[in-house]
Amino acid sequence: SPVMMRAARKELGLAAADTTMIGDTMDTDILGGVQLGYRTILVLSGSTSRDDLKDFAYRPDLVVDSIADLLDPTPAIQRFLNDDLPAESLVAG
Repeated sequence: SPVMMRAARKELGLAAADTTMIGDTMDTDILGGVQLGYRTILVLSGSTSRDDLKDFAYRPDLVVDSIADLLDPTPAIQRFLNDDLPAESLVAG
């Protein structure tokens, strides 16, 4: 929930702009992150597929197939994680 996300961010002492929500569902994880102004990463291991993205009015900043993609990122994903690449260049759909 956004309440829990905000509490976790405050506990860590982070600004919203410095917080990234990583989740596998658009209508809970990603929506909450978007509502709070966090960067968002959708992992396609949950109920949301890449094709489902067209059904939502909001978009994650980054879409990856697996959490492993964040542990061993491609150069493009690494640039995004380092804030060097515009988010929209990595979102499909």
